[in-house]
Amino acid sequence: MTNRYNIKKLNKLLQAISEVNETVARERNPEIVLRTVCEKLSNVYTAVFAVIHANTTPIMSDNLDSEFVDNAVNHCPSFIRTVKNGECTKIRRGSEECNRCSEILHNFILSIPLTHENIQHGVLTIISDSDFDDGEITLLKRLSKNIAFALTAYDIEESRKVAVEQLVSNLTQFETSADRLRNPLAVILSTIETMDEMGVDNAINIIKEHAKRIKKELDEMREDEIKTYELTKDNL
Repeated sequence: MTNRYNIKKLNKLLQAISEVNETVARERNPEIVLRTVCEKLSNVYTAVFAVIHANTTPIMSDNLDSEFVDNAVNHCPSFIRTVKNGECTKIRRGSEECNRCSEILHNFILSIPLTHENIQHGVLTIISDSDFDDGEITLLKRLSKNIAFALTAYDIEESRKVAVEQLVSNLTQFETSADRLRNPLAVILSTIETMDEMGVDNAINIIKEHAKRIKKELDEMREDEIKTYELTKDNL
């Protein structure tokens, strides 16, 4: 009976992972991917939630609420240890390690880091009535690595998008700045040509005023240049 149950559970897990992988390959929205992860894995286990460090709002299966997840994030040793040490952590309910922080009936809780290239994007936590065997944990770890890889790709894609937008903005700004520079330069050149007529002191004051306008515009262009460099040095 136990072997039959384990085989059935493993098949459901493989089906869930296959459906998640299809979503990962198709979607470019991290929230949609993680909602799919929680939805599909909750067909195999009691409940699932994911916390992404860059997002303050956890994503969870429909049978969980924010109160439960907040409690787990702040008190569950499984989740807390995984965040701290970046390792997969399983806790049995009622053990010495368990803080009994949840009223939801379950026997085990497993937290897996979503890590790619030493960057931990977040944690996937799975609540289960039955224990996780080694085969399940191996599959879930592999799934978590795929999710983390996708999250890294999404971040890179978003960074490149921001960098391109900054470059377009800079080109537009450059055209505007060029127009703004032409006017004070024309005034300065005209003042130099008519200096004898208007007097040296008046000419110097006019030149100083428009030189300040030129310096201000150049300073702003320099700030945009630095901002663009910081955005594009690792993304383009």
